[in-house]
Amino acid sequence: MRRATLFLVVILLCSILPLNAISAATEPNHGPIEIIGDTGFTPENGVVGGSGTPEDPYIIANWVINATGAWAGISIRNTRAHFIIRNVTIYGGTEGIWLENVSNAVIEASRIYSTEWDGVGISASSEVTVQNTIIQDIGGSGIHGWDSTGLILEHNEVTNTEKGITLERSKAVVRYNNLTSNRETGSTIWEADGVEIYNNTISSNGWVGIFLYHSINIVVENNTLSNNQGDGIFLESTNKTRILENMFSENQGAGVSIGGNLQNVIIGDNTFSSNRNGVTVDSSENISVTNNRIENSIYPGIEIHNSQEIIIRGNIVLNTNHTGIHLWNVTKVIIQNNTASGNKYEGIWAQYSYNSTISNNNLQNNEYSGVTLVDSENSVISGNFLKNNKYSGVSLESTNSSSVINNTILNITEGPGIYIWNSTGNIISNNYIQETGRHGIKLQYSPSNMITGNLVDHGDVSTAQGIDAHNSPYLQISENTITNANNGIYLFLNSHNSNITKNNIFNNGAGIVIEGLINITISENRISNNSRQGIVISNSNKIRLTNNFIERSGYNGVEFYTVTNATVIGNQFIYNNHGAFQADNSRNLRISDNQMEETNAGVVFRYNTQDSLVENNFIANNEKGFWIWEANNNTFVNNTVIDNGWTGIFMYNSTGNVFYLNHFENHQNVVLENSIAQWYSPEPISYDYNGTDFIVPGSQFTNYVGNYWSDYMGKDTNGDGIGEEPYYIDPNNYDPYPISYMIKPVVLTDIAREITNTSAVFRGTLLDTGGSTSVEVWFEYGLSIDNLTQKTSHQVLLTEGPFEIGVFDLMPNTTYYFRAVARNEIGTAYGRILSFTTPLTGHYTILQKGPASDLIRITLADSEDDGIIKTAEGNLDIFLWSVSGNIIQSLSNETITNLKLVKTTSGYNDIEINSVHDDNSPYLVTVDNKTYFNPFAIREIRYALNFLLNRQYFVQEYLGGHGQPMFGGIRPSSGASIYFEPVYNALGLTPEGNQNKALIMIEEAMQKASQDLAVQEYTLEKINGTWYFEDEPVTIKGVIRIEDHRKEIGLYVADLIEKFWGFKVERLLWDRRKASSTVYAGDPKNFQWSM
Repeated sequence: MRRATLFLVVILLCSILPLNAISAATEPNHGPIEIIGDTGFTPENGVVGGSGTPEDPYIIANWVINATGAWAGISIRNTRAHFIIRNVTIYGGTEGIWLENVSNAVIEASRIYSTEWDGVGISASSEVTVQNTIIQDIGGSGIHGWDSTGLILEHNEVTNTEKGITLERSKAVVRYNNLTSNRETGSTIWEADGVEIYNNTISSNGWVGIFLYHSINIVVENNTLSNNQGDGIFLESTNKTRILENMFSENQGAGVSIGGNLQNVIIGDNTFSSNRNGVTVDSSENISVTNNRIENSIYPGIEIHNSQEIIIRGNIVLNTNHTGIHLWNVTKVIIQNNTASGNKYEGIWAQYSYNSTISNNNLQNNEYSGVTLVDSENSVISGNFLKNNKYSGVSLESTNSSSVINNTILNITEGPGIYIWNSTGNIISNNYIQETGRHGIKLQYSPSNMITGNLVDHGDVSTAQGIDAHNSPYLQISENTITNANNGIYLFLNSHNSNITKNNIFNNGAGIVIEGLINITISENRISNNSRQGIVISNSNKIRLTNNFIERSGYNGVEFYTVTNATVIGNQFIYNNHGAFQADNSRNLRISDNQMEETNAGVVFRYNTQDSLVENNFIANNEKGFWIWEANNNTFVNNTVIDNGWTGIFMYNSTGNVFYLNHFENHQNVVLENSIAQWYSPEPISYDYNGTDFIVPGSQFTNYVGNYWSDYMGKDTNGDGIGEEPYYIDPNNYDPYPISYMIKPVVLTDIAREITNTSAVFRGTLLDTGGSTSVEVWFEYGLSIDNLTQKTSHQVLLTEGPFEIGVFDLMPNTTYYFRAVARNEIGTAYGRILSFTTPLTGHYTILQKGPASDLIRITLADSEDDGIIKTAEGNLDIFLWSVSGNIIQSLSNETITNLKLVKTTSGYNDIEINSVHDDNSPYLVTVDNKTYFNPFAIREIRYALNFLLNRQYFVQEYLGGHGQPMFGGIRPSSGASIYFEPVYNALGLTPEGNQNKALIMIEEAMQKASQDLAVQEYTLEKINGTWYFEDEPVTIKGVIRIEDHRKEIGLYVADLIEKFWGFKVERLLWDRRKASSTVYAGDPKNFQWSM
């Protein structure tokens, strides 16, 4: 193995050493020294002092020895004496200093040059120290230890040797040495146990800095390894080793390279700069690579091959010319809490990776993807932060049964957030993906994957999709939130047999797009505010749309183009701009049990859509209910089509369509152009009829059955629910069996008239007989709202109109409550409850006019009490002030007898709401750079106040019963109020309110606001019953007038809001001047008040 010749050494000396390395000052002054045994320590053998004890060791010092042709310059064997070799210079010879079977030796401050084999050779020895020694131009190792223990090698300069320090089967501490420019290694550790290597400088060696082979329990710490031609440290078959806090730079190989068959190695807290790799591991297990900093590697910063049970944690890998962390053929690898940024390729790449975990890493600004798995299985990618990676955040390629969960993926410049290719059985869950250059999640040739719970905010509706899949069947796409994409979800090209469920898809171009697929289920999604369609399906078969909520689409809620065998069941469509559902050139559709409101048209069939069934739908408040354009042979049955502004049905150039058991109640029910339809059932139907409902199937009647038409004027004279006269549409279209059923009557209560101290006239209006030929009417009245036990006489009305009944058994100065009642064969209906108070004596009179006074003096009362007292005392003729009933009732009889009270509706109380919000947010108000959440900016919350409040309680508690509940701008005392009663009834407004309904409305509105604000990175959450915005309680600023009963009303409303809605109410108790100047004279945008 020692092949260097003296000739070669001399050449190296001439080319490397300074000219004065060997000079006249180093002329030999002693021949080679050989000591064998304890007795060999003599002056002849260069001993200049000492007795060989620990306190007085032998000293061999100050010699210059030319050992050319000798075994060693100094050779000491077989002794336990203590000795020191100091300040000797040796050149030439096979070994410079040779120690064999010795103990307790020190070699220090010496110089050894140009030996054939080793500078210092130590064999079968113990407790040997080599320190502060220069060793140069050696044919073998600078220091070489065999089978020795207790070696300390420190502060030595070893250069131009084959191996700087070699330890074979030895235990040593190697520290503070400078091992540079050696031809192979700075240090070689061979089959050693317990070697410690620290604080050395190891650089510019011809192969590797440190070579560890077949060793165990090695510690390499705090060394500097640089400019070595190979690796900084190379380990092969070495176990239980720690490589800690070293600095590796500009090594031509890796900073640390682990070869085969290694176990239990820790590489931690090191710094790597500009090496070929930072760390490489091959064919090993139980390796930990932790808390290292790796920069500017030519190849991957960390590279693992053919290994298992590897931990890569807490590392920083920056600006490599390759991948940050690279794995190939690995099992059970944990990559956690690392930073990989600015790398030329991926942040993390793993191929043939099994049962591995990549979690909580920071992966930014990499030229390719943040994480890529290829040909891998059963791995987890979770909790990573991936930003500004060029081509994708996470890529799965030919990877199966793995999970990508809870990652944050931002600003992918040229690719998708998550890319899945040729991969099966993966779970993509709860990731946050924002502003990707391409799609949020893209799948190609990847069947049977689950995409669930992700938030995808593409950020640009003009370019790519939220979720894009082709050639990827059997997908489960559920509970995702998708916004600001061209299409929220886009499935095409053989992505059959997939389910799209419970997603929230809003503010995209289109919500869901399906092209050319079979067997797709779209259910329980919320699809809203998309600028084009909610759902578009084309050239597809076996489609199921069930229980979706689709609102505010720019075009139609759902569009079908050339779709067959589809069901659209149980969906809710509202406020879609063009239409709720449209089908072109489609067939065998079933459109059933849907709700379609507030759009241009409910169901649109066009261009040869045929052989379809439309049944049990509720279609209301649109421009058109059905729009049928060149569509034939469809059946429309049992639909409710009401309150549509232009027509219930518009049909153009269509034939063969059948309508029966539908309910049409619209501005006009049918508009036809060049169309003929059948307006009754194809065959007789057996049904039961109870006056209001057709129950199918039944057994009571069997007839052909047509439709209910609100403008049908005929009658059902035999009680089978079918009118005796046809309903004519045009000369070619009529319904010969129109449905003519009855309903309960509709009755209103009007204010009482001609009130005296003992009598009054109750008045009401019968608005609808319900289809009955006669209706019985009367009034119920009593002394409290819950005790209307007295009844008037009855009347029978044959047509709609007003009616009145007098009562003559009333008590003076008493408040009565009353309501109108109407009954027909179907049932009994009730009007609203009103009240009045009889005067103390006589009856209300109208004062006679004139003559005019010569002088009118106007003064101001100091208070309400002051005005009442002065009027009772005769000091005022008229006190023009609205005094509530409970104040009147509190006056003494003496005061009341001296007053002439005029009973009228003198005022009303209301709640003024500040609904201000920023232009760019429907929820938030910004004042002086601080952002507030304004609940009253939400229409549903303002509306819920109507149900929270018990107006009847206010009338009784704060007005002493002298008032009436008020629901709109028309006062109950106005004659026009009766025309608004149907509106209030339709809205479900009652004097008592409905606090449970209010609670549900506020909860739904706040939850939606919470979801919307989360997309904008704001936090709105309910904690222990209280709502918080950005960790502060949601606060209502309530301005409450303090002059009269409005104070009590305001405090009561504040208590209700805090109790039931979970908002904090700041109660601002202000007088008229401050309240009016702030609310009416101030700018609402200053947000000084909420209500």
